[in-house]
Amino acid sequence: MTTRSKPKVSVSMATRNYGLYIEEAIQSVLQQNDPDWELIIVDDDSNDDTPKRIYPYLRDARIRYFRSSRLGVSRAKNLAIHLAKADRIAFLDADDRWLPDKLEKQNRLLDQQPNIAMVFTDRYLIDPEGKRLQRLVPDRQIADRYSFEQILIQNPICFSSVMIRRSILEHLGGFCPDLEKAVDYELWLRLARYYDIVCLEESLVEYRTGHANLSARVDDRLLIVLSVLRKSLTLWGNRRWVDRDIENRAWSSTYRSLGFALREKSPYRALSHYLQAWRYDFNHCLTLRSLLALAWVQCRSYTWYYLTKAIQRLPKPVKNYLPSKFTKQAVVYT
Repeated sequence: MTTRSKPKVSVSMATRNYGLYIEEAIQSVLQQNDPDWELIIVDDDSNDDTPKRIYPYLRDARIRYFRSSRLGVSRAKNLAIHLAKADRIAFLDADDRWLPDKLEKQNRLLDQQPNIAMVFTDRYLIDPEGKRLQRLVPDRQIADRYSFEQILIQNPICFSSVMIRRSILEHLGGFCPDLEKAVDYELWLRLARYYDIVCLEESLVEYRTGHANLSARVDDRLLIVLSVLRKSLTLWGNRRWVDRDIENRAWSSTYRSLGFALREKSPYRALSHYLQAWRYDFNHCLTLRSLLALAWVQCRSYTWYYLTKAIQRLPKPVKNYLPSKFTKQAVVYT
């Protein structure tokens, strides 16, 4: 471990009620090949066992723990930045994990290219139990450098993969304190307008998906993304120099994402968002595919519903000959 009073990287972790996962996140920091870091944990008034799980790790002098009183997402993240000692900030959500060479590789890139303001990496997806999910096809396009226009169309940046120079964060004023969701997307748009963002084309983060804390707020986050997109184009004046085709692709992509997030919970709202995406889509292919997928989900749901209703009316001896899959599904719909 380094003896310098000022670490090379400050790891910022703002959290609330992620006690179930936070130990894995902390362990992934402790296992970094490059030990020249400090970890700042801002616990924004968790009412689960988060404090109990953190306390054993405070024996390591590099880990500092602060308890705040419901500051909210943006202000808690800004507090962690304010408390940082290093010239570089790396973000880590309490439900995600890093691979051991994550900080080492990002530090090397920023050392070699002082013009780069921010570097992020690709990610692996993991389920709530921490097992990696198989990616049958790439879920997004990964490039070397990212422009404002590319991030406007679709946010490719995994928050827990980011390392950024502290001077840039201070110049931008940190995260917008008025937002509770999509705070990262709003900051990336402001940053990309003036600074260089680079992707290290390697998966160095394990991003947890599918758990209740995350799933419950996906559609809310995307609605805020719409407002951030509108704010960037109108209030910030970016519409004057953004190509109309780029703007249309940004609207279409965001509405498609909203439709996808709502397709099972609220199919009619999903249809409304897909039709909005159709309005902006420059070639309609992606939106048409999304509409067909929505129709398939609904047809499958109604087919099961009427089939199981019919099964309920069958005599018990007949039901005994049916596969268990059908009888179990019938119980669900009763």
